[in-house]
Amino acid sequence: MTQDAKVVIERELKVPVDRVFSAWTDPAKLCRWFKSSQAMKIEAADVDLQVGGGYRIVLKDEDGDTMVVFGRYTRIEPPQILEFTWQWEVSSLEKGETLVLVELLPHTVGTLMRLTHTRFSSERSYQAHEMGWSGVLATLTAFVESEDPS
Repeated sequence: MTQDAKVVIERELKVPVDRVFSAWTDPAKLCRWFKSSQAMKIEAADVDLQVGGGYRIVLKDEDGDTMVVFGRYTRIEPPQILEFTWQWEVSSLEKGETLVLVELLPHTVGTLMRLTHTRFSSERSYQAHEMGWSGVLATLTAFVESEDPS
């Protein structure tokens, strides 16, 4: 597999762009949705929302195993663009960092969200992230569309 492989997932969300951007960047909101299944728990989310600033999310899976993803923000254009590196603290999937781009575009229903994840070093990692992001974005959709905007 080459590093040209990329996961691209689009979702139409029935909420304004700024609400989706806030869900991606507010640590309290991340703790409520950033998981690929309802059985997972988010233990902590830290965000330093500036180019070069970092983020760190601690998750606990269904078996009670802890996973930590972290990275740094490489591009921030509120409320439409968020780009960040992605790296697992301990993982058999990736050695080194990959790159995630989240684009939030105004759309007739509210927001068209496009997530692009690149720089995979193996087919196994690509497939695991494609499946993981599908679950995470389903959770995000449910969260932002049910969230009280106040």
